[in-house]
Amino acid sequence: MRNLWLGYAPEGDREEMEAACRKLCPTAELDFVRSAGELRARAMREGPQGVVVGPGVPGVSDINLAAAVARDGSARAVYLVTRSPTGSLLSRANIAGIDEVVELSRLPAGTRVPPSDPRAREAAGSGGARVPGGSLGRGSLPGLELDEPELEADLVPTTLVSEQPSRALGLPQLAGSSKERARHAPPPAPVATAARAPVLTFVSGRGGVGKTTLVATSACVAASWGLRVALCDMDLAFGSLYSCFGMPGPADLTPLGEMLEMETDLVERLGAEATEGVRLWGGCGRPEMAEVVMPHVAGVLDVLAHANDLVLVDTSATFTDAVAQAAQCSDRLLITVDEGPGSAVAQARLASLAVRLGVARTRIVRVVNRADPRRRDVPVIDRGKIGLETARSFRIVDGGEEVGEFMGAGEARRLSEGRSEYVACVSDCIAQILGELGRLPEGASPKAARLSGGKRRRWVFGRRREAV
Repeated sequence: MRNLWLGYAPEGDREEMEAACRKLCPTAELDFVRSAGELRARAMREGPQGVVVGPGVPGVSDINLAAAVARDGSARAVYLVTRSPTGSLLSRANIAGIDEVVELSRLPAGTRVPPSDPRAREAAGSGGARVPGGSLGRGSLPGLELDEPELEADLVPTTLVSEQPSRALGLPQLAGSSKERARHAPPPAPVATAARAPVLTFVSGRGGVGKTTLVATSACVAASWGLRVALCDMDLAFGSLYSCFGMPGPADLTPLGEMLEMETDLVERLGAEATEGVRLWGGCGRPEMAEVVMPHVAGVLDVLAHANDLVLVDTSATFTDAVAQAAQCSDRLLITVDEGPGSAVAQARLASLAVRLGVARTRIVRVVNRADPRRRDVPVIDRGKIGLETARSFRIVDGGEEVGEFMGAGEARRLSEGRSEYVACVSDCIAQILGELGRLPEGASPKAARLSGGKRRRWVFGRRREAV
């Protein structure tokens, strides 16, 4: 029977890797692959006896790749070969299910046997830096569920950051990491088809404008119409959308950090039920892991858009790589501001950035939150000065302290079931947007169908403009 082993290492290190493999298993037939993606694909397809990941592999972090192969569970044994393993590396390898970390300089002169036979392994002794705990690895215990490796931000592979979301949606990305910026052309506008739900992304130029509250209310309102709503908190580091529903913590997306290719099943498993008809994804359980997850935002939104009726995205006030990807993927980009000083400046800068990212002006929606019904909206001529002359405009009246109290208590659903003017304005906004996209179900709600008919809400004090 053929003893197939797969290896991945830089060209200059392959001879040294072959020597290490012979010491691990003299009968192994080592076959080098050309990329990390090919390594995982072949391992899944062929089920090799062993997989060896060399030091300094091109384009990816060696421990991330070895951890991903170990998680797949297709190889009998997974070895991570390195020159100077640290205690932190050994700990992460143990958590990830990697069978052994092999230090090249300490390989014995004798031969080794693979860990498929526990008694032979114990007899042969350790041939390098044994992973703490000395487990037989995922190959010997296929049913064991292990935790994810504690990946660090500096281990994020740059090629995965730039390529993975592009494969998922066919879009160029804004950045390869926090230290790299993209030089690609703007992406094409997404098309809302029957197989893809609309993606509405809420952005703001500053904090404190009530954007998260608005997103949570919109999700509950849409769910009351019978829609399956995917709620995404893309403020990955410090998002608090989960608290609006009384959840104990975020629906952690950190496990996506080690993925080389987007897996639909994993994305769906990471979601948590927020309330009836609404599931939440994001942010990260630990803020320091946000950079690891950012490259996968576009892929996550694509998966959710094909599995739900509506995707609502909350974002951070800071325009990170995650926010940029969400903006590019959105069918409508809702620029949310209040009526405070500097709101016009925030709108102008956000609109300009969105256009540079490839978001068409016709996809931009202007939302003034916490609006005073006694004040008229900013005239169209003023919006033209900041590049939003073609943007739809909605005003959400200030709901007062009641809104903050409901959200602070995690009762977003109860707030949306009320008859306040605030909830009515949110319903008006979402219904009209979905009506424009042709995605408001006919039988969802008579009130929703009426609101999507195109009439705008009339204010107690009119918004007439004087002739000039």
